[in-house]
Amino acid sequence: MACGYLIRLKLIERWKNATDVIISHFHGDHIPLYNANPFQLHVNHIKGLNENVRIYSKSFNNMSRLEYDRASKLSSELNTCIIPAEGYRDDVIEISKPVPHGFNTKEPVLITKISDGGITFVHAPDIQFYNNNVIDLIISWKPDIVIAGGPPLYRLPYTSMLRNIAFRNIVKLASKVDTLILDHHILRSLEGFKWIERISKITRSNVCSVADYMRKPRTPFEALRTILYKYIPVPDGWHNRYMSGMEDINGYIKIYRDIFSIISSKNGIDSLKALIKTISNYSRSF
Repeated sequence: MACGYLIRLKLIERWKNATDVIISHFHGDHIPLYNANPFQLHVNHIKGLNENVRIYSKSFNNMSRLEYDRASKLSSELNTCIIPAEGYRDDVIEISKPVPHGFNTKEPVLITKISDGGITFVHAPDIQFYNNNVIDLIISWKPDIVIAGGPPLYRLPYTSMLRNIAFRNIVKLASKVDTLILDHHILRSLEGFKWIERISKITRSNVCSVADYMRKPRTPFEALRTILYKYIPVPDGWHNRYMSGMEDINGYIKIYRDIFSIISSKNGIDSLKALIKTISNYSRSF
C-alpha cells in the first residue's frame, strides 16, 4: 500500500519527461485509470504534465469492450490520439502484433523491443510463458536483456501442466539471453523466487528479479502479505476510511522506509531472509 503509493509518485515523475509511452494492454494494474480507486494511478495525476508525449497501444479493433472503454476515456482525458502500435517500427522501437495474455486471447498484449547504443531490450508483460511462439518471437529479436511477466504460480496446482510448460519456456529463453528478469505474477508468491534460483542454476544464466538487477534488496510485500498483516496489522475498516479521506498512509510510509533502510545492505536471497526477519521483529501500534 505505502510502497505502491511511492511507486505511483515515481511513475508520475517519469511521465513528465517521457517521449514515448507504450501501453501493452488496458488492465487496471498497467495503465492510468479514469475511475481509479485511491490505490491505483488516476489519469488526473498525469493530465497536463506532458502534452507532447506519444502514446502507443493496440488498435481499437484488437481490444475487448473493457479495454476499448478505458482506451477511449484515456485518449479523451489526455486530449491525445493513441497511435496504433501493432507492427510499429522505427530506428529504436519495434512493437509486436498482439500476443496471448497467458491463455487469454480476448485481451492480448504487446511486446516491445528497444535497441539503442548496441543493447537490445525487450519488455514482454504478462506473457506468462505458456505460448511457444511468443518465446520464439522474443528469441528472434536477439535481445540482451528481457523483462517478462512470469506465470501466476499461486493459481496453478503443483500438478498443473501449465507449470511445466512455463518452466520449460523460461529455461529456453534464459538460455538465449544475457539477462532474463522475471516479474509481476511470478513474484506474487515466494515460490517464484525459488524458480529464479533453480532456473539460474540449470541455465547458468543471469535470471533475476527487478530488484536483483537494480542491486536493490528484495521487498516482495505482496508475497509476504500474510506475515505483514500478522506483524504490521491494518485496523478493521481502515481501507474504507482511507478511501473516504479519513485516514492517511504516512505511518505506513514511515514503516516501509524503516524496513527498507534495515535491509538495504543485503542482496538477493540474503535480502529476502532479512526482510522476513525484519517484518517478524517489527511491531507498531497506531
